[in-house]
Amino acid sequence: MNKIIIPKRAILFCILLTLLVCKIYLKPGIPQTHDGTNHLARFANYKLAVKEGQLPPRLAPNLMNRYTYPVFNYNYPLANLLSLPFSALKTPYETTFKLITMVFLAIGGVGMYRLNTNYLIQNAKKGSISNKPSRISLLFGLGIYYSTIYLFNLVVVRGNIGELMAYGLFPWMLDSIITQPKFGFKQLLLWTCWWLTHNIFSIFVWPILLLFGLLHHGFNFKIWKKYLALGVISLCLSLWFWLPALAELKLVAAGHSSIVSESANHLLSLKQLLFGSPQFGYSRLGNADDMSFGLGTVQLVMLIILAGLLIAKRRSWEKIGSVNKNVVVILALVTVLILLQLDGAQYLWVHLKPLQLMQFPWRLSFFITPFLSLLAVCVWQNIKQKRLKIILLGVLILQILSYSKIMPIGYDHFPNSYYDAFPESTTTSNENKPESFKYLLIGDWQPAPFIVDGEGTSDVAFWNGSKHIYSLELSSPAIIIEPVMQFAGWQTKVNGKIIEYYDSDDIQGRLAFKLPLGKYEVETKFTQNTWPRILGNWISLLTGLVVMAYFLRQKKTHEE
Repeated sequence: MNKIIIPKRAILFCILLTLLVCKIYLKPGIPQTHDGTNHLARFANYKLAVKEGQLPPRLAPNLMNRYTYPVFNYNYPLANLLSLPFSALKTPYETTFKLITMVFLAIGGVGMYRLNTNYLIQNAKKGSISNKPSRISLLFGLGIYYSTIYLFNLVVVRGNIGELMAYGLFPWMLDSIITQPKFGFKQLLLWTCWWLTHNIFSIFVWPILLLFGLLHHGFNFKIWKKYLALGVISLCLSLWFWLPALAELKLVAAGHSSIVSESANHLLSLKQLLFGSPQFGYSRLGNADDMSFGLGTVQLVMLIILAGLLIAKRRSWEKIGSVNKNVVVILALVTVLILLQLDGAQYLWVHLKPLQLMQFPWRLSFFITPFLSLLAVCVWQNIKQKRLKIILLGVLILQILSYSKIMPIGYDHFPNSYYDAFPESTTTSNENKPESFKYLLIGDWQPAPFIVDGEGTSDVAFWNGSKHIYSLELSSPAIIIEPVMQFAGWQTKVNGKIIEYYDSDDIQGRLAFKLPLGKYEVETKFTQNTWPRILGNWISLLTGLVVMAYFLRQKKTHEE
């Protein structure tokens, strides 16, 4: 990456804006949001899974009232990984959530400042920008980044930590595309983290990065070859997660989720997009939403001014051709991302299956924000009227201050033990529930097997969410049911031999097997023994070792 020194004042400004946006975190407890509590329960279960020997964790031991839940096999792991050091220090999960969120938003602001600086410097070298970036224009761009309704929804309404982290990393991903590619540790770490930040954005970002890269590098094969290598290696480092998540998707309800097929029913009206104001609520089918999805007042004003500059005052730009090429393409991208959220795009959402994976069309606003910031800086650089700048700055300040004063509907404040014993699934529609699991009476959980259709006794020697050891003495043939979901990876040995599981309408997807009368020693444990997990784990491990050896050799060569 290019060596651009970020002024300390800019970093402090990012921290200040982060604190304003996250003002609700400065009170005890965690705001009541759509997903916030669920992520705290995942922090707890990720810690428990590691303690129980799951490396990497795939099964949440205590969710679904301890019937276990394979949420970690399918949902973005980076936030959970980062929570582990805090959990080891016995930091409250609520504090961990707040710290991770605020750090990533502050990092995102620094990345946005760097991206804007890099973008303007490169265009100034090409002669397409009249002046080098002024500090006030860069700070104005930061204000645009921190003042979106989308970010307000993430912090106050939705509480999705994966999206919040992606929001912070996205400017850095764009910046890494502008710079000349270099296979360095920082860049590889960034791209690998991106793969693990949020499932949806990890995938949908690549066409946008490709378009952004073409604007700056054209079809320079040498440059794109390096980016391809960086992308492939970072993907290999994250295959321990991605390969099982994709290959085993059909094992759970998410593979047939209605959230995907109903995505077209969440399209917005033009009024919602232009005039929405921040409020708590939900995205419902049709246009009767409680949650707001507006772009933001200052963002709309800035876009109007930009259109005016391009149409009526083209001569105020020093080099029309070059700057118009980049600005118009970026503006066109923003326009397309806006139009795709509106009712008029229903045909595309119904017939383009890959697009449906976005689940909610309004999520496309995630990709708009950094480009609005870029355009805002370019606009500020080329506005000649001071009065217009004062109006823009005033609207921005009022918007940020008004957002920071809005409070959540309430707070939750519980000790870590509450989240350790969290009895729900942490997913909206239980979409990570195995397809075969139909059992509803999960309140009957016990740390011991059930003996049904026969008689006998059990003596439990060890029992946790990932491993069970016990002895059986059966006076007649019986069915043994262990109170966990039957899911790929469970393995049971009876008297040292692996046995096959049994299922029926009565078992309803619980882990069960048949035994004749007799005495038995039973060991059941959750393993990585499926081909996607074994292959993904080994590819990531071997890639990691090769990369480590490469960087150690590079360091040694540099020292010599």
